[in-house]
Amino acid sequence: MEEAEAVCDRIAIMVSGRFRCLGTSTQIKNKFGKHLELYLKVSPPNEEQLAQKCSQIVGCMSGEYIYANNVETALDILGNRHLYDEISKYGSGAALHTQL
Repeated sequence: MEEAEAVCDRIAIMVSGRFRCLGTSTQIKNKFGKHLELYLKVSPPNEEQLAQKCSQIVGCMSGEYIYANNVETALDILGNRHLYDEISKYGSGAALHTQL
């Protein structure tokens, strides 16, 4: 939001390809904002953890590819099953949906 405030007079927010709100940053913050900020610093996995996950995912691949019917299994292995629902024609994973 800070970057948008610096360069825009009005801001539009889209969710799943549809406009959800339009207005100034102050209007949007007053109506929808909870005024909470969360900063996370996440460390990347070590090489051993990464190698283990990769070897598990290779089992659900067909050659060099993970096809649509194996995406759910791969996400389960990575512990991100909840992302499966986001991979839809109009969701935030629309580009991935197209590739599958």
